[in-house]
Amino acid sequence: MFQYMQAMTSETVVSFNQVRMSMMQERESRRGEIVKGVLAGTLDPSALYERVGYRVDETHIGYVAWTDDDSVSGQVGESARRHIAALARQQLAVPSGTSSVYGWFTPISHSTYRRLRNLKLSPGVQVAFGAPRAGIEGFRHTHEEALLSSRVPSRPGQNACFPDDSVAILISQRHDLATRFVDDHLGPLLQHEGRNRLLPTLQQFLETSGSPSRCGRRLGVHPNTVSQRIRRIEDILGYPIDPEDLSLRVALVVQPALTTETS
Repeated sequence: MFQYMQAMTSETVVSFNQVRMSMMQERESRRGEIVKGVLAGTLDPSALYERVGYRVDETHIGYVAWTDDDSVSGQVGESARRHIAALARQQLAVPSGTSSVYGWFTPISHSTYRRLRNLKLSPGVQVAFGAPRAGIEGFRHTHEEALLSSRVPSRPGQNACFPDDSVAILISQRHDLATRFVDDHLGPLLQHEGRNRLLPTLQQFLETSGSPSRCGRRLGVHPNTVSQRIRRIEDILGYPIDPEDLSLRVALVVQPALTTETS
């Protein structure tokens, strides 16, 4: 009798979990359809609050969270929800496939956005953010920005955020023109065997307004080494480096995004 009851209990637990999982999937599917309709403009935005409990008459920050690691694909949504919770007055997230999530939240303060670039999720989970936007149009725009930001490489150890990455996003919408633009300004340097040392030097040199001492401190090298590298870069490119050259700055920002797309 005991064995029979134990077997029945185990079967009941399994059945309960299956029903529970099915109900959760159905609920997530309904939420996803509501969000999709609001984004497309085919569903009244008030449905978000009436049926999901998320207010659209607020400020929203959209995000895309994802993983390339199959072992943590089921943890993406929970990881994003848990780590964003302390920064949010309200949250909404819907699955997008098996390993990514689309989400929105209303920040607790104006300073919240500045903390997102360094926000750490669970190991193996990545995230990209749109800019803070208000109202229903903001809900749609910040989602689009998060999607675009997720497609460009972020700085090591940091999350991609719009509008910080907007230059790379905007110019990379026309890959062919962006490639020619970068090649016109950096082509010979990109082909040079010392590019992995010289490109960071050039970027830091421009970011420090052409100061060898400040550039050297950032790179951990002597100012004379910076000056020598800049002269070498000028020889390779065939023109003098102007720290105020906007086109050169843009080319340096865009080039990593193009490299990622073609790899």
